[in-house]
Amino acid sequence: KLALSLFFESDLLLLDEPTVNLDKNFQDWYNEHINQIIAEKNCTIIIASNEPNEYKMAYQVLDLELYR
Repeated sequence: KLALSLFFESDLLLLDEPTVNLDKNFQDWYNEHINQIIAEKNCTIIIASNEPNEYKMAYQVLDLELYR
């Protein structure tokens, strides 16, 4: 499902903990492809995650813990 979402043409990509069940090789694969999407496409990407490596390339990070 992750691969399908990364290769589907859309203006909005919503990901919920995209690398939670991936090993190191597939996490690297994810990072490569998500960075390619950021560089080449005009797409808004929203990632819901507690893993900093999943949003380290983010333009903006919203920490919901600050709004409790």
